[in-house]
Amino acid sequence: MKKGNCFWNVLFFFIIGVLFCYLSLKIKFFEIDFKLNVVNSTISIGTALIGLYIAITIQRKINQGQNNYLFIRDKIENLWINFNAFSDQLKSSQSIPLSNLNQFIKNTYGSLGFVTSIYESFELNKDLIEDLDMKIDELESLLNTTISNNIIDLVPERSNVHIKVREINDCFVRILKQISDL
Repeated sequence: MKKGNCFWNVLFFFIIGVLFCYLSLKIKFFEIDFKLNVVNSTISIGTALIGLYIAITIQRKINQGQNNYLFIRDKIENLWINFNAFSDQLKSSQSIPLSNLNQFIKNTYGSLGFVTSIYESFELNKDLIEDLDMKIDELESLLNTTISNNIIDLVPERSNVHIKVREINDCFVRILKQISDL
């Protein structure tokens, strides 16, 4: 259903409801009073129009907030899914190819830049996004210390890598909590 059609349907049923209420209030012991009080009718119609305007405005604000929430949440969840796939490689392997790290970093920085610009456009506090970016930088620098022949050896820094992965997961949790508070 198109948005314009929905508006006209709501307006039509609103007017029908107003007429029904107006007529039902005019009934006195099953006698219909056909006298029309212009002042009261004008005030009633004006009040109904103001109420309709307020209801539409509030609904638009609610919809805008929900759209912002869903859009940002989906972007962060996709980023978190990609990170979890990469962290599963880090947990289950003794070594990983450097190309996997490069691919992950390339995708992550592109997504983080996009999410940061979304945060700026929605005028949200981006401290948690910057913290996540810093933690991912720390993980990248940690993994870059053990490269030989385009292979990252995870054995020497395994405990530190696990700590960084946990910290990054905590950042994602805090970001999603911030988004859910929108």
